[in-house]
Amino acid sequence: DDIALLDEQQQVFPVSLRYSLKSCMKGLRQGGLPGEDYQETGRDVEEGIQAAKLMVEAGYDMLNVDAGTYDSWYWNHPPMYFGKGVYNEYARILKQHVNVPIILAGRMDDPEMANAAIGDCCDIVSYGRPLLADSEYVTKIRYGREDEVRPCLGCHDGCLLGRIANGPVCCAVNPACGREEIYGLQPALRKKNILVIGGGVGGMETARVTALRGHKVTLVEKSDRLGGHGVVPHMNQFMLEDLLNHEHVTIHDNAVVEQIGKPKEIYDVPKTAFVANFIGTMNLYRRDQKIYGVRPEIIEITKTGKMREVESWKGVIEEVEFRGALTRVYGKLEDTKETICADIDSARAGSLVLDEQDQVYFNIPKSGIICYPDAQMPERNSL
Repeated sequence: DDIALLDEQQQVFPVSLRYSLKSCMKGLRQGGLPGEDYQETGRDVEEGIQAAKLMVEAGYDMLNVDAGTYDSWYWNHPPMYFGKGVYNEYARILKQHVNVPIILAGRMDDPEMANAAIGDCCDIVSYGRPLLADSEYVTKIRYGREDEVRPCLGCHDGCLLGRIANGPVCCAVNPACGREEIYGLQPALRKKNILVIGGGVGGMETARVTALRGHKVTLVEKSDRLGGHGVVPHMNQFMLEDLLNHEHVTIHDNAVVEQIGKPKEIYDVPKTAFVANFIGTMNLYRRDQKIYGVRPEIIEITKTGKMREVESWKGVIEEVEFRGALTRVYGKLEDTKETICADIDSARAGSLVLDEQDQVYFNIPKSGIICYPDAQMPERNSL
């Protein structure tokens, strides 16, 4: 009876199924992470292929491919620490085994990647959260206005957590989402010359909204940069990922050019302590009138003994912070009582079984230590 009903419905409208090819489980209520080496305890790819064939035989017209299950729920709507196009490999596999169109989502808000996916691993690219962040996303991409797109952060703060709390649909970067009738902008009936004094967050938003409504706007800011208190003196890894998409950047400190170059070069070899602290996270320490910088991702943590040919600093773990694919470990050095942080692969962190108050060694390759003679310590450390 169900099959007959499905056939009847198909005559009116095609039926699509959101389908997880792989469960991404390493145990009950334990999800795996991208790139992690683990034994699949849920549905593996081979079983997923066979089940998909049964779905197509039953009459489904399209498969909307993703991954994950309730035990690995973050796979169903990839968060910001997942890379772009995390479902592509699964869609590519399934497309070789079924003869129905494949729909693909999963952080596909990179136009070049989306275009490359069509025909290779899918037939249709779908968007959910990017349209909450910017309802005009597709139109802007179509007409070459990519720089105007308000990007989805993958933060889940509005779209997912809001719904869990039984609140309305909303978005952390789009206050009008779900409230279009309240915050929707209408063209001004009478165009005016508007002067906005102060280029902080409020002033910038006022200037943006009034300009969109058709007014002629002048924004005045007394300092050398916009943003006010919303400007942070350091960048996290997700801001850094966006920065790396640019060919060249210029880093300023109070209108003085500190460094110009390719983003990765600046990140790897920051010329000043200010630049080192501005882009990404940097451990900064003063020794003998000099400042030394160490990136957290080059630090190796061991529990027993010092490693050869590295600087080994003994310390105590104060906090272990799971951040998805990475785990950040905060510690206090035994000799100097200074704080240090290290970013290590979450799978390795799990095998080490790191806990607060554990005594460990923070091992740093000597080639990874950057020295800044006669430098001043930045006012705010990105730790």
